Amino acid sequence: MTALSGDPSGVNKKSSFRLSLLRVIAALGIVLLHTANISEILYREEIGRAEDGFAMGVVYCMMWAVPCFLMVSGSLLLDPAREITWEKVLKKYVKRIGLALLACCVIFRLFDLLMNGEGFSVMFLPDAVYELFTGTGWAHLWYLYLLIGLYLLLPFYRMITEHASDRDLKILLLLYLIFQSILPLTALAEVPCAFEIQTASIYPFYFFAGHTLFTGKLRISRRTAVLMAVSATLAIIALSAAGVWLLPDQAILGELAGSYASPLVALQSVAIFALLCVPRTEEAASAAESAADTPEASDGKKRECPAWLRETVNLLDECGFGIYLLHMLFLRLFLRYLHWDPFTMGEWTIFAIAAGVFLLSAVLVAVLRKIPRVNEVL
Repeated sequence: MTALSGDPSGVNKKSSFRLSLLRVIAALGIVLLHTANISEILYREEIGRAEDGFAMGVVYCMMWAVPCFLMVSGSLLLDPAREITWEKVLKKYVKRIGLALLACCVIFRLFDLLMNGEGFSVMFLPDAVYELFTGTGWAHLWYLYLLIGLYLLLPFYRMITEHASDRDLKILLLLYLIFQSILPLTALAEVPCAFEIQTASIYPFYFFAGHTLFTGKLRISRRTAVLMAVSATLAIIALSAAGVWLLPDQAILGELAGSYASPLVALQSVAIFALLCVPRTEEAASAAESAADTPEASDGKKRECPAWLRETVNLLDECGFGIYLLHMLFLRLFLRYLHWDPFTMGEWTIFAIAAGVFLLSAVLVAVLRKIPRVNEVL
């Protein structure tokens, strides 16, 4: 989860805080997404359509979180001011994710053995290694495999951004969006599209989108971003409701609202990133300068982020990678093994459980980060 934490060199303090804030919000969004998803999976046979639709609506509305993480990573790692070498890619980025992946596969395998009451055997180590290689461990670890792939291609991505014109980058984003997001939807109507470009997935789109938006090579006005975010979110909510009551095939809903390649998710994610992280346009800056000349603004009272809030955001941001890795321990413990059914207490309890798990994970990670060597991974 690159850029989940760390010092984003080459980025001014205000931009750095915006990126940190988005990472914290996105981390909370991921915890909420997983809380709702696991609750629905575990208790779907015991709940009605309304509760099921509510849970999946929460899941689909939070799909923007991972794309925003990727856009933050793209805005930082594709920055030409940041020095990126193969040695740094392999010995720092890939090594960190690889160690985290290995540690998680071992720890999670031990956790399952303990909670399932299985007899302990040294064979859990080969099982953990097998799960690591095949990707059959806990589902949320898929993101680490994605990151390793992106890191290995990072030097080539930087060649593109360093030499491509603004127009070239806009065309690249458009091609990704058309071929990796829009055209695949024709398969839902049983009309497969034979046209394709040789790219693996939609995820590089978000990587390049973060760089292109953050550098101002592609500009989206605040009004347009708000319209994009609201319209996409409302469409996702409508599809979630339709999926419960109208759509006979849930796979259709999954492609339209529950996939990171969904045009709606892409629209929502780009809009949220543009609203929270993209530096203001020259027009907005000029307006701010004009306002600063007024008597109300010249008394030295500037609206600044309180120091306590900035420190809290920075602390949570530093723990973000660990929160992503370890929050599933708490979710499995509470929802699966302790049988906490949020639907019996009211489906809105999902939000309370997610908030509690987020805070517990942050405390655990903050403690673990004080351990030498462990802090290099978390």
